[in-house]
Amino acid sequence: MIRPFIDNLAWMQASIGNGEYLTLPASFETAQALFKRLDLADGKHDLEILEYETDIPGLAKCLSQYDNLDELNYLASLLDDMDEAGRVKFAAAVEHGEYTGEVAQLINLAQNLDCYDLHPDITSFEDLGRLRAEGRFTLPDDCRFYFDYEQYGEDTSINEGGVFSQAGYICNNGSFFTEHYNGRDMPEQYRLFARPQPEIETSGQLGPKSGKEVENSMIEASAAPLAENEHVKELLAILRENNSPSTKDFLAVLQQVGAMEKQLDAAVKELAAMRRELQEAQEQNHPVKTAMQKAVIAMQGQVLDLRDKLAELKQNVIDGCKSAVAAFKEKGISALDNITRFFKVKPLLENMRDTLNDSIKHDDKAIARIEAVSAEYHEAGRHVGNIGRAMMGKEAVQDVKPVGKLAKALEAPFRAERSCFVSMKKSVEAAIGSLARLEERAAERKPSIKQAMQTFNEQIAQAKKDAPAVERPRPAAAHDR
Repeated sequence: MIRPFIDNLAWMQASIGNGEYLTLPASFETAQALFKRLDLADGKHDLEILEYETDIPGLAKCLSQYDNLDELNYLASLLDDMDEAGRVKFAAAVEHGEYTGEVAQLINLAQNLDCYDLHPDITSFEDLGRLRAEGRFTLPDDCRFYFDYEQYGEDTSINEGGVFSQAGYICNNGSFFTEHYNGRDMPEQYRLFARPQPEIETSGQLGPKSGKEVENSMIEASAAPLAENEHVKELLAILRENNSPSTKDFLAVLQQVGAMEKQLDAAVKELAAMRRELQEAQEQNHPVKTAMQKAVIAMQGQVLDLRDKLAELKQNVIDGCKSAVAAFKEKGISALDNITRFFKVKPLLENMRDTLNDSIKHDDKAIARIEAVSAEYHEAGRHVGNIGRAMMGKEAVQDVKPVGKLAKALEAPFRAERSCFVSMKKSVEAAIGSLARLEERAAERKPSIKQAMQTFNEQIAQAKKDAPAVERPRPAAAHDR
């Protein structure tokens, strides 16, 4: 059994979270009813998994808020079909930790338990040493007393890669591990979300896609690095072939967007680290957990917002490249004198800069809050300790204990995330600067109307000056009249 606690991220950010547990395995209808209650069925809000409950020891630590509910349902169904001995062996294999990095691996692990040997009665290195020694060689009776079974068992455990789990000693027996699930082809019976509708073919033409499908295709298209997009490459080649002075600054914008992608990816990883630290704080019932939980929820919303803005920014650049290439093919290189007019990205970059400023301030507040709560926690502990020392006739401790190790561990991901956001902000500002330089170049190449008129008048005057004089006919003499 696996029970994820599901909530609506938008509701949580508005402090009106009203999530529910979904017991897996679940039917499609049961899941859809829960999604509807949480206003998630229409796909307008992000589904958030806050925590897990499971009857498999150690399994919850292998799961995260990013896991796919269809895959979790698949795994829960496999566990539900096992007998008690199978679930015990699976729990031991989870403790072994060889195939626990993601839900897809856990699904395959549940179907490859014959690759592991579990010895419930072996609970120490000495027990393991005796088991392996008896199976490999025979010691004379007068030597057994002197043989170090414990050391032999420890060496055997290292060589086998085995571990002592709650259910006993478990090791990989070397059997072939079969991949039953590749992480993509989900069996229909485990799906909890609406099945995608096939496109209708009419006269060789695919039917119109829904708005959601178009949005998904845009996200998939923008998932690749911007510099590798065919339209971006084509425009860049045109600029280079024509020795355009805009090439350098346009290339700088592409590089800065690429840097933003890497920095956002790093921020997402740090967000995952925050969730792991939060789970540890909850397990230890540390008083800082409430402050951190609120901070993590807000931070996740900011990261998702930046992700959407970056995807929109990349799509705008791609669309701008298409328009610029089309203009070049129609009017020639002069159409690219003011290349910035094809890209409507400056307001979006400025908006991203503001969002990053807010995120950096949020990180600073979260770090300060964690340190403040930790300080209060240790100060209270010092007072309690001094009461005990006073009762024993000892002198009170006056020194204030520094921030504890757990508090430092909790704030570390926030510091790392802040560093990612600061770097991303620098890239955004650099991109804005590159766009400004492109606009300046365009302004330099485009003369003012006054200058154009002056130049035109000068050309006319010079033409008159250079024209050959025309001899006018003389008036007739008097005697000729």
